[in-house]
Amino acid sequence: WFDRFDQFDNTSYNAGAGTVGRAVTHPMFGRGRILHVEGAGDALKLTIHFRDSGTRKILPRHTTLVVHD
Repeated sequence: WFDRFDQFDNTSYNAGAGTVGRAVTHPMFGRGRILHVEGAGDALKLTIHFRDSGTRKILPRHTTLVVHD
């Protein structure tokens, strides 16, 4: 699906960093696309639409997300 991926680093992303629209993989929910970003750092919250699990709000500090380019 994607050739290149990086670990999601919640300290380097904020609402204006071009994160919306990026493809990610969550260990439980699978592949999805970021729809909305709130906060920054430890308060970062992502709204992600997953292919098989629907739309969910995720706190990156509590999971491992892989970001695809």
